[in-house]
Amino acid sequence: MVRPSEDELIARWCAPLASTGIGHRDFGDDCCSVDAPENCRLLVNVDTIVEGIHYFPEDPWDLVARKAIRTNVSDLVSKGAEQFAYMCSLCLPRDWTEESMDLLAAGLSADNLEFGLSLLGGDITMASGNGLVVSITMFGSVPISATVPSRNRAKPNDLIYVSGVIGDSAIGLHLRRHFPLSNKLDSTTTKYFLERYLLPRPRTRLSPIVLKYANASMDISDGFLVDLTRLCRSSNLGAQLEKPVPVSKEAEIALNACPELKRDIVAGGDDYEILLTVSEDKAEDLEREARSVEVSVTRVGRIVEWSGSERLLDLCGEYDLSSRSQSGMGFQHF
Repeated sequence: MVRPSEDELIARWCAPLASTGIGHRDFGDDCCSVDAPENCRLLVNVDTIVEGIHYFPEDPWDLVARKAIRTNVSDLVSKGAEQFAYMCSLCLPRDWTEESMDLLAAGLSADNLEFGLSLLGGDITMASGNGLVVSITMFGSVPISATVPSRNRAKPNDLIYVSGVIGDSAIGLHLRRHFPLSNKLDSTTTKYFLERYLLPRPRTRLSPIVLKYANASMDISDGFLVDLTRLCRSSNLGAQLEKPVPVSKEAEIALNACPELKRDIVAGGDDYEILLTVSEDKAEDLEREARSVEVSVTRVGRIVEWSGSERLLDLCGEYDLSSRSQSGMGFQHF
């Protein structure tokens, strides 16, 4: 079988994902030129999706591509930015097929439409072994006058909020690894968790509200506990956990069937919800505006001065932090 050349691959699958009118020129050149929207600054982030780490070998390439897009969108949402373009680098396994590339391009195209994106360029290379690697560099914008909420801007007495629900994706991963759990759940509930693992749902409608109200913010990708610890460490502060994290009705069903999943809820990762801290006098406004865009936010604790001992204090008795090492609080890449 004769495969398309690199130039043919770019022309067939990549070029159709590009569009004009956002300041870039000459798709396929060595560099692209990017203009920020008027009176805005650029925010840029990068995430990489690797087989065996972020997805399973049998996962279809359209969903792998969409997961790569959405993890980046989630990072920009956590900074209150509006995404508009991206670059994509692919490391193709030696057994890649045209059918798989059709799927990958279809996945990127679907999320281009959903999130208002355009492909600017990137790179394609061949892997030395098996497994697709997708690396996305994404561009977003915020008003030039805005203060971008970073991990290091939490303040003592800030209230801690999370968006949406926590743990659904971790349960989906558990189902992939330990299939017997599915015997305890009906097919609809099982399908819900598997989809939550495969296809994150970045909270784009929350983005301008994060920018308006958050002091510190980040997305929850490696697990609620470890990411909250990172936020506190960056701000040189601690946190009191006062309420359990919000979970879906499906997660409640799974926890009743398998109570040991409780740890995975807060340490499993892949939530792609937003973790933010807000001054107490702005909390009601945050909650009201989040309701207006139909995104739930739940207060789970408070930022406190750090005494030099534990970063997180388990006031609600849900997390048994005394028995957890740092590696036991969430996903670790190394």
